[in-house]
Amino acid sequence: MRTAIISDLHFGDPECSLVGNHSIYSDLDKALGADLDYLVLLGDVLDFSISSYQQTYSKAHEFFDRLCQDRPQLNIVYIPGNHDADIWHLLEHEINVVKPVAKGENPRKFRFSVPGVLDLRSTRNASRPAFVLPHVNPSLPLDDPDKYKYGDVFLKGLVGKCNKLLVAFPNLYLVTDERCLLITHGQYFDAYWSLLGQIGPKIAPQGKVGEGLPTPLSLSDFVAVNFPLNQLACSGIGQAEPLTDVVRFVQRAVKDHDSKEIDKYLKCVDRIVLDPQFGFAPYDPREWATDIGIWYGKRKLRKALSSYGNPRDDNLFLQNEKVLKRIDDYWQMSLGEIKGLAGPDFKLPEPNTLLFGHTHVPILWENREEVSLPGGRKITAANTGGWLRKCDDNENEYVPAAVFLIEDNGAISSIPVGPQPVPAPEKSQPQPPDDDGGLIVD
Repeated sequence: MRTAIISDLHFGDPECSLVGNHSIYSDLDKALGADLDYLVLLGDVLDFSISSYQQTYSKAHEFFDRLCQDRPQLNIVYIPGNHDADIWHLLEHEINVVKPVAKGENPRKFRFSVPGVLDLRSTRNASRPAFVLPHVNPSLPLDDPDKYKYGDVFLKGLVGKCNKLLVAFPNLYLVTDERCLLITHGQYFDAYWSLLGQIGPKIAPQGKVGEGLPTPLSLSDFVAVNFPLNQLACSGIGQAEPLTDVVRFVQRAVKDHDSKEIDKYLKCVDRIVLDPQFGFAPYDPREWATDIGIWYGKRKLRKALSSYGNPRDDNLFLQNEKVLKRIDDYWQMSLGEIKGLAGPDFKLPEPNTLLFGHTHVPILWENREEVSLPGGRKITAANTGGWLRKCDDNENEYVPAAVFLIEDNGAISSIPVGPQPVPAPEKSQPQPPDDDGGLIVD
């Protein structure tokens, strides 16, 4: 049994390298090899945050039609990320709201976390399928499409020629005889996508504000608490038609540290939104006080936006102390989830390896990093890269993609795919950094 893992395909993004006239699909197909049983799509497969549903699904159909025609017996495991979080929400809505209501029944509670387990251990019970969703049905065989609830539904039309499509979120636990991999997209290691789950229990602890939030949060509660901001930045903005382009333009200015564009929008907020709310006369001391307050707030916001650190393309992501703290917290929540999966004939070991995407910076298995988390735990980390075309400093185009392969005996390897970045020539003397270190100095 062979399993492949890829992430960050971003169908709908114009820079996607797997569809269109300059597709490198053949490179991917070659890397996947023959006799592939499972293909794990580790998030950001469909990009609803920058492209309309119509454009996104159209591009995805182009890819999946070819993939499933080439590999009709393939089982696809889909773990949504942040750009395609809607896949999980729509799936939950169809299963737990639409179907019961259509039958005249009451909706069921959402499952914000449904982990998948891919068990490749030699000691696995032969009566169990390799892939299971323990929270749904731990022993259901793959060839029972009428009862396997978290799978095809509306997505079957996207991959109709493949054997099976199964969806889990946000984690897949892949177990071999030697290690247990925690496989997740990685958006919750990023400040924005985990923000409410990080600060919510501190602002509204249990017993202090109404029902309050439990401390610590379970993984399911953590996903649920982060749902509002995640939904906003995924399809909330991506499907807002004319507003989408405006928001993306501002977002690009922030990511590029374009101070002129940032200032232009902040001035508009001041003149059009804030000033009319107060309406004081120009000579009124209250007007002076509000102007000073607004000026100070804009100054702080301007600095914060100008120093924004984008996790995409961040080669030092796993050296950031705040990132490591978020990984540590996420790891603890995942351990709690694993304990809840244990049964009489089924038990998962604690994971010791992290495989994630999100940053578009591949960390090949051969170059895997040993990471020490703040809580004292040591883990091995690798990254699947991404499939968007990029250019290096010399305008050489490359694709920072990697395919991870797990063989039936548990052996893990990775293959870089497509044009690779051209190494920069060595400089005789290091160049000094900019005086402001990337920050805007007043």
